[in-house]
Amino acid sequence: MKSKTVSKNIIINGIGLHSGKETSIELVPSSCGYIYFVNKSNPKKQLKVLFSNVVDTNLGTTISDEETKVLTIEHLMAALWACDINSLEIIMDGNEIPILDGSSFKFVEEIKAIGTSEIEKKKK
Repeated sequence: MKSKTVSKNIIINGIGLHSGKETSIELVPSSCGYIYFVNKSNPKKQLKVLFSNVVDTNLGTTISDEETKVLTIEHLMAALWACDINSLEIIMDGNEIPILDGSSFKFVEEIKAIGTSEIEKKKK
């Protein structure tokens, strides 16, 4: 089965649920065959979205490694799953995903508005 990514960059701004601070993510097309986060403050460090990187599920899903932590990923991940996206770079300016309306709906709307593209890399 081929991988799928977004057709072009999408910038999503909002408020972090737990921090209450403005936060922004950019969904960037990728041909790597997996989903990963990159923080603007350390752009060479990737945090892959893997079950083994889940470190907390209390009041949200948090993934982390020794250097990077991303909070409240569950609504974005649900949207990516619903849109069958499995190859993506997510650039962040903080460590929390915008909460938007509290569901995955707005993420899905943004993705559907620009569309997706199949890539040759197989799903990992």
